[in-house]
Amino acid sequence: MTDITLHSLLADDSKRFVLWSGSSTTHSNIAIKQFRTWDERLMKRELRIMRRLEHDGVLAFFFASHDSSSLYVGLEKADDGDLFTLLARKGRLSKTVTTSYITQLCDALAHLHGRGIIHRNLGPENILLTDHFRTVKLGGFSSMCDIPYAGQCVSLCGDNVEYMSPEQITQAHVGTACDLWGLGCLISEMLCGSTPFCEESAIALVQRILTANPTRRWRETLSDKDKDLINELLCVDPAMRLSLSNLRGHQWMHIENDPPLRICNLTLIGQA
Repeated sequence: MTDITLHSLLADDSKRFVLWSGSSTTHSNIAIKQFRTWDERLMKRELRIMRRLEHDGVLAFFFASHDSSSLYVGLEKADDGDLFTLLARKGRLSKTVTTSYITQLCDALAHLHGRGIIHRNLGPENILLTDHFRTVKLGGFSSMCDIPYAGQCVSLCGDNVEYMSPEQITQAHVGTACDLWGLGCLISEMLCGSTPFCEESAIALVQRILTANPTRRWRETLSDKDKDLINELLCVDPAMRLSLSNLRGHQWMHIENDPPLRICNLTLIGQA
């Protein structure tokens, strides 16, 4: 058992864990997840994946320890919260901030894919913010898994349906391209305030995803250039989607439509 100290409560996900600000004998000012119940098989997979990932764009894993009642996982702390909370406060983000975040996520996902891991759930709650909102850190380790072999099914449990690719829903062969679909949905949410397929009805949502049919709001809110880029990521056929390297070098990623990024506080994010 690593000696740890829990300082203050950060979040309470009653379904899985309690998140604390804390410290250990070897690390100060870290995030500590406290699990009182857990699926041993899934937790072993999650910890194995955490240990394999070492990249500036991925939350750092420090330790796993347990006592008679709880499992504790020590992680890098993201002082500025997550992208979900930021979007809830601001509505949507500027093009400059969006491209900065997506560039960083491309690098983080390239690291995952290079180690045979896919994320499967690039929802904003799994993207953490730090360094005065300038830096994104990829979390959501419970959604990650090894790239499945041909014909292997992968669990949908816990995934955000709005970010699921068609092949995840149909359980066709799921590979790294599912994360490119997720990036397309994420770009939309940052620029538009919603994913392309946002629907109250789960059935209607799934129908839109399977046919890559965006909502009227999406079509009317985004510029033609924004929609063209996102549509290159939201191809029903995974083989037709942009690759990470092509997205990273895409002209859309390098066109300045906003004032220079101001690194100070929340005012660096464009108002909705």
